[in-house]
Amino acid sequence: MRSNLTEYLSPLPERPTVIEALTKQILSLIKDVGLRPGDKLPSEKEIMSATNASRPSVREALRALKTMGIIESRAGAGSFVRSIEPATLITPEVISLVLLGEGLRDILEVRKVLECEGARLAAQCSSDELAQLETVLGEMKSHVEAGQQLYETTWAFHMTLAELSGNPVLAKLVRILYEMVSEVQFRLYWPVIDPKEELASHERLYKAVLQSEREAELAMRDHLDRVAGIIEQAIGRDASS
Repeated sequence: MRSNLTEYLSPLPERPTVIEALTKQILSLIKDVGLRPGDKLPSEKEIMSATNASRPSVREALRALKTMGIIESRAGAGSFVRSIEPATLITPEVISLVLLGEGLRDILEVRKVLECEGARLAAQCSSDELAQLETVLGEMKSHVEAGQQLYETTWAFHMTLAELSGNPVLAKLVRILYEMVSEVQFRLYWPVIDPKEELASHERLYKAVLQSEREAELAMRDHLDRVAGIIEQAIGRDASS
């Protein structure tokens, strides 16, 4: 095995698809070097240095690979290859699809079904487990106060909620669907939303999850209906311009 694995990584552009691009780079590293289950990946700092990616982006990319079952994290040791199944390694090519029109609407509907159920299941978690959501909300608030975009932190909130459902298949599907619409969302959704309103919407979601399964499901439905409505309006504006 080559001693300097970071030579397989390169600087990334600062754009909303950075997590997807970083995920692909790490997958390419695994395949090109021929890493086997149990082999160690570069550290977060090494990946940040080689790619110019931020720490949240690196952690989200590693979280994505962990959700897909490709790597595992070991406390105090780092990230290690867990699986190199061919079907798993092509996943980023699938999730990089940019959907428009009816395809996008269909994906948003499926996402609603999955995330509403995920929120309901997450409401069964203990308050200690749900504190993970409060931590992400704190990061979102810091981003709002600093005038920074919320793309990565909202993604982290939704993925944390999906993982709290206790169903790894549901969490994996939510991640894939989120990736499939991320490009379109960034182009049509993020330019027109108020960051404070976005934060408030996720705070309402968190409170609903703390309250009951029913409230969590309804709050997620309202949240995603709002997102879909904003995107639909943007598509309409694009079509008429």
